[in-house]
Amino acid sequence: MELNKRKYKLKEVEELLKANSLEYTDQIEGLKGRIEELVEENGKLTRELEFYKNKEKSIVGALEKAKDLESQAEKDANIYYQATVDSLINFSAKWSGYFSSLKEKYPMYPVIKEATELKEKLDILLNDNDNKKTVKELNKEITRKSQFNPKAIINDYIASTSENGFNIEEVLNPGELKLE
Repeated sequence: MELNKRKYKLKEVEELLKANSLEYTDQIEGLKGRIEELVEENGKLTRELEFYKNKEKSIVGALEKAKDLESQAEKDANIYYQATVDSLINFSAKWSGYFSSLKEKYPMYPVIKEATELKEKLDILLNDNDNKKTVKELNKEITRKSQFNPKAIINDYIASTSENGFNIEEVLNPGELKLE
């Protein structure tokens, strides 16, 4: 339809308005549908955002709790370490006199030699206030030394108390006996 300077008839104007009105109504309906979709999507995204915010709060809370637990564990470890050192100091003080008499009485006994080495390490540890590595090493050595081996104990005893060449292997495995 061309616009020119002539007058329009009422019917032409109504048709033009009706055509434009239908076109705009269709566009408005399409946009209303799109708006509804966007509102629905916005609601969905808002719910997801709340979900993730709650997860974030949970994670932050868990991380804070983990940090608190870690610091508490470190404090407990330091308390345990100090208690262990105090216990070793008390043990060393009680053991020193008794150990001296054992050392004088049985100087050749291998267990006494090992205990002397252990006592020296303990003394080094007790003189160094901040040596946790030495505590771990000393604990491993004490655990290793405390394993029970009766044959080794008998051999050590015989080696430290006799000089007659007595051999435990001959006693345990005598071979063929001649009883004539």
